Amino acid sequence: MEISVQDISPFNNENGEGTMVRVVIYPEKYLGDSVTLYLKLPYNPQATLAEVEKEAKEAALQKLRKTVEQLENM
Repeated sequence: MEISVQDISPFNNENGEGTMVRVVIYPEKYLGDSVTLYLKLPYNPQATLAEVEKEAKEAALQKLRKTVEQLENM
Protein backbone atom coordinates (compact mmCIF):
# COMPACT_ATOMS: atom_id res chain seq x y z
CA MET A 1 0.00 0.00 0.00
CA GLU A 2 1.21 3.48 -0.81
CA ILE A 3 -0.13 6.73 0.61
CA SER A 4 0.53 9.99 -1.22
CA VAL A 5 -0.14 13.42 0.32
CA GLN A 6 -0.75 16.08 -2.32
CA ASP A 7 -2.04 19.62 -2.75
CA ILE A 8 -1.14 20.92 0.72
CA SER A 9 -2.75 24.35 1.01
CA PRO A 10 -2.66 26.19 4.33
CA PHE A 11 -5.01 29.16 4.69
CA ASN A 12 -5.71 31.81 7.28
CA ASN A 13 -8.17 34.37 5.97
CA GLU A 14 -11.75 35.65 6.26
CA ASN A 15 -12.99 32.09 5.60
CA GLY A 16 -11.22 30.76 8.69
CA GLU A 17 -8.02 28.83 8.99
CA GLY A 18 -6.82 25.33 8.28
CA THR A 19 -4.75 23.25 5.93
CA MET A 20 -6.46 21.53 3.03
CA VAL A 21 -4.80 18.35 1.76
CA ARG A 22 -5.54 15.60 -0.72
CA VAL A 23 -4.52 12.10 0.33
CA VAL A 24 -4.43 9.33 -2.27
CA ILE A 25 -4.24 5.74 -1.05
CA TYR A 26 -3.12 3.07 -3.50
CA PRO A 27 -4.10 -0.30 -1.94
CA GLU A 28 -2.35 -2.37 -4.59
CA LYS A 29 0.77 -1.31 -6.40
CA TYR A 30 0.51 -0.93 -10.18
CA LEU A 31 -3.22 -1.76 -10.44
CA GLY A 32 -4.38 1.81 -10.84
CA ASP A 33 -7.02 1.55 -8.12
CA SER A 34 -7.00 4.31 -5.56
CA VAL A 35 -9.02 6.03 -2.88
CA THR A 36 -8.83 9.82 -2.64
CA LEU A 37 -9.70 11.81 0.46
CA TYR A 38 -9.87 15.58 0.79
CA LEU A 39 -9.19 16.67 4.35
CA LYS A 40 -9.08 19.87 6.37
CA LEU A 41 -6.38 19.77 9.03
CA PRO A 42 -5.82 22.30 11.80
CA TYR A 43 -3.78 25.34 10.80
CA ASN A 44 -0.24 25.22 12.16
CA PRO A 45 2.15 27.69 10.49
CA GLN A 46 5.11 26.23 12.39
CA ALA A 47 4.54 22.67 11.12
CA THR A 48 7.11 21.22 8.76
CA LEU A 49 6.12 19.53 5.52
CA ALA A 50 6.96 16.15 7.04
CA GLU A 51 4.73 16.87 10.04
CA VAL A 52 1.80 17.90 7.82
CA GLU A 53 2.23 14.77 5.68
CA LYS A 54 2.31 12.54 8.76
CA GLU A 55 -0.80 14.20 10.22
CA ALA A 56 -2.60 13.93 6.86
CA LYS A 57 -1.83 10.21 6.56
CA GLU A 58 -3.03 9.54 10.10
CA ALA A 59 -6.22 11.57 9.57
CA ALA A 60 -6.93 9.81 6.26
CA LEU A 61 -6.56 6.34 7.76
CA GLN A 62 -8.77 7.31 10.71
CA LYS A 63 -11.44 8.65 8.33
CA LEU A 64 -11.30 5.47 6.24
CA ARG A 65 -11.68 3.27 9.33
CA LYS A 66 -14.71 5.27 10.44
CA THR A 67 -16.22 5.06 6.96
CA VAL A 68 -15.74 1.29 6.80
CA GLU A 69 -17.40 0.91 10.22
CA GLN A 70 -20.38 2.93 9.01
CA LEU A 71 -20.66 0.84 5.84
CA GLU A 72 -20.55 -2.38 7.84
CA ASN A 73 -23.45 -1.15 9.98
CA MET A 74 -25.73 -0.32 7.05
